[in-house]
Amino acid sequence: MSAVARQVALGIIASCCLAWPTAQAQEAPAATSVEGQVWQLREYLSAVGMRPASAGAGNLYTLFDTGRFLINAGCGTVQGRYWLDGAGMMFSPHVEALVQDCPELLRAQEEAVLDLLRRVDRVAIDEGELVLMDQNARRV
Repeated sequence: MSAVARQVALGIIASCCLAWPTAQAQEAPAATSVEGQVWQLREYLSAVGMRPASAGAGNLYTLFDTGRFLINAGCGTVQGRYWLDGAGMMFSPHVEALVQDCPELLRAQEEAVLDLLRRVDRVAIDEGELVLMDQNARRV
């Protein structure tokens, strides 16, 4: 896939989550709840259910800072805008991507994680872990 085609493919993206929400999961009261921390990708929703993230040579992180996000899901780096209103969260479909050559496993993981961003509807912090969920409160 060419770099231009890959950037277009990354235009519809999605994020990951780190844990099942529990009864104690707290809705994020403001953007500062998710900002100022490095969130590590531990698992993500795939076609066969939740999968543990494979690090390979990547760093597997997400950063949020005043309406902008930066994600590394094991291969390249993607950045764009997000909006947070209480527990509601939405990612912009327009992103910038630094495409890198990487093993097929990591490329597939990155594409799956980034494709999930369009499904994110809400966010929670559960015992220090960031949980991104769809509109039915299912973790993605």
